[in-house]
Amino acid sequence: MNVLKKNSVIRYFDTKASEYDSMKVRGFTGKLAEKESRAILEFLNVKNGDEVLDAGCGSGFYSDFIRRGGGIPFGVDLSEKMIDEFKDKSFEGVVGDIETINLGKKFDKILCAGALEFVGDPIKTVENLSRHLRDDGLLVLLYPSSSFIGLLYRLFHLTHGIKAKLYNDSEITEIMVISGLEVVHMKQITFISKVIKAKQVKVKP
Repeated sequence: MNVLKKNSVIRYFDTKASEYDSMKVRGFTGKLAEKESRAILEFLNVKNGDEVLDAGCGSGFYSDFIRRGGGIPFGVDLSEKMIDEFKDKSFEGVVGDIETINLGKKFDKILCAGALEFVGDPIKTVENLSRHLRDDGLLVLLYPSSSFIGLLYRLFHLTHGIKAKLYNDSEITEIMVISGLEVVHMKQITFISKVIKAKQVKVKP
């Protein structure tokens, strides 16, 4: 991700850190987040003791669900203020760019919910996430689909100086395949969001 875009993303999410959880549970946004959460948990299917990387963890909204399901979440986010909120919930996490970070370990499952639209290079990002998966590990990805409402979502972020990328089915599938992942399931959740589950199919060096 270029420095200018990265700084815009950091500034925006730094300003939202303290209220991010409450935004996820109230009003219209809350109703969408509830539907997305159900689908994510279904796809992720957290088992007791699963080590789960929450890539683009924000303040820990989804990591809360992961922990309740018996999983052990570890978060990465560009925003230091988001990570501060994340750690305040007794989660482990670090400030970092999911496109390039090397955590030096592998995970049973990876969740990337609402982050891929903000990265500089989606293929490089998913390849990097794939390198952090154990053999037969699962990646669950929530992303905005190309649609009229998706364009409104993109326009909203443009007003904050951020270019959010939308994805169609063929684009997201190609990204998975290039990254050595096999698509297991894909599902439309709301009029804007889709969830895809992919499985690690080859050992990464």
